[in-house]
Amino acid sequence: MKNNTVAATLVALLFGLIVLSLLDPKISFISKVTVRAAANLNLIFLQGNHTDEMACQEAASMVARVVTASCPTCVLTAQECVAGRDIDAGRYLGNQPLQFPSARATNGVIVYQSDSADIALSTCKGAETQTAGKSHQLTCDPPNIPRKSRGDTHIAMSLTSLKFWLTTLIVPFGISFLLGWGIIRYERLHANWSTDHVDGGPQKFHETPTPRIGGACVAAGLLSCASLLPVLNFPDVGNEITLLLVAGFAPFAGGLAEDLLKSAGVLNRLLFTMIGAAIASWLLGAILPAVDIPVLDALLQWSPVAIAFTVFAVSGVSNSINIIDGFNGLAGGFAILVLMSLAYVATQVGDQAIFAASIMLIGALFGFLYWNYPKGRIFLGDGGAYLVGFWLAELSVLLVVRNPAVSPWFPLLLLAYPVFETLFSSYRRALLRGRPAGHPDGLHLHTLFFRRVVGRRIGSSPPKTVTERNNSVAPQILLISLICIIPALLFWGNSRWLAAGTIFFCLYYSWLYFRITRWKTPRWLQ
Repeated sequence: MKNNTVAATLVALLFGLIVLSLLDPKISFISKVTVRAAANLNLIFLQGNHTDEMACQEAASMVARVVTASCPTCVLTAQECVAGRDIDAGRYLGNQPLQFPSARATNGVIVYQSDSADIALSTCKGAETQTAGKSHQLTCDPPNIPRKSRGDTHIAMSLTSLKFWLTTLIVPFGISFLLGWGIIRYERLHANWSTDHVDGGPQKFHETPTPRIGGACVAAGLLSCASLLPVLNFPDVGNEITLLLVAGFAPFAGGLAEDLLKSAGVLNRLLFTMIGAAIASWLLGAILPAVDIPVLDALLQWSPVAIAFTVFAVSGVSNSINIIDGFNGLAGGFAILVLMSLAYVATQVGDQAIFAASIMLIGALFGFLYWNYPKGRIFLGDGGAYLVGFWLAELSVLLVVRNPAVSPWFPLLLLAYPVFETLFSSYRRALLRGRPAGHPDGLHLHTLFFRRVVGRRIGSSPPKTVTERNNSVAPQILLISLICIIPALLFWGNSRWLAAGTIFFCLYYSWLYFRITRWKTPRWLQ
């Protein structure tokens, strides 16, 4: 009865948040201006990532005035703003091949549309030649070939800026490290409510009671960095990351309540995570525009469906990171691999906010991992796992929303290990064993590694081998996760290859799982 009440409250609150988001959804807009430059030549000017429709309309008006003033013979034929989730407009701003030549500027694209391929290409090349060496230099891309991203010049500046790296990497690391030291040093003061006992359930694999509030270290690292970015002349990045932290407070608080009270329950944690995802969709426009599945893409063009789908996807990823957080270094190590991948793709498309947000969490996680692996002196806890999972999910959504060149399948393949672990576990519990899908057990892939792979190699006695076995799980699981991470990095803009990689990983996971359960562990793991 209690679970039904919680579930009903969750659905009602989620519906209310969706309605609230629709009152003022902060989605991005693309300005689109079309002029007829000659009898057989149209120029389409596009600029993306406008935060509101009024700003988009003003940008379109300015482009129209500049173009008509510099080209008196040109005729304005269209001036409009389209939603950032518009697939056709997004394709122009991305890196996919186009039917017509296009000239990429720093903040937009000019498409040369003509029935004559020679006229369109020569005009595009002429624009590139005329602007060579100028601040507004154009880069002409021929039709029907992948287009290179100009990127954002701030990314290149950041990569060589000591101030940037001190702020986004060293500061979060230092704060997280120091708070971890304080939690361990003064454990006696908070042990009654922060300790994870050794006999707390089927997923406990440590020898001594250990603090499970390591998420506070990660949160403090992120907060310290976000507070410094605006002060150190990174205001735009700092503002976006601050809004992301505001949204991330809800999943962190829901998880921390479980760490302290030990009775919050998975539904309540999911509820808080959904609240955070809905807030992010409202404040940052983090709403998935498409997933490259035709039927679902058609549904996602309707805002309520897009918001609900994104909210459930974010909460699912957040919960999946909590599920794999069973051994020293596993969740933190996997998150760092994902963040490095997100940071790399962010540099390819010129998204500084995603890049900075990825680096700062890497720093905070390294500060935590110093105490967690291999020492096992502090655990991430539900608060940390949900915060990290939420951060990964939202950065993935924002990267896709703001950069049409990035395939929606990129984050799915990147996060395939924890996501499929969650789906497979739910299937195993509910359909194969007849138990509630959220009921904890000791049959995850990482726990099977502990008992049947590592345990068989190292042994299960004396008790001191528990820590050694615990520390041996993460490196092997992380190696397996590279099966999905490496292809995601190689084909981050190609949905077909990414979808194929996702299917392959799911099949490989299933094969490996059933091999281990039948005591037929592959030779390379023994």
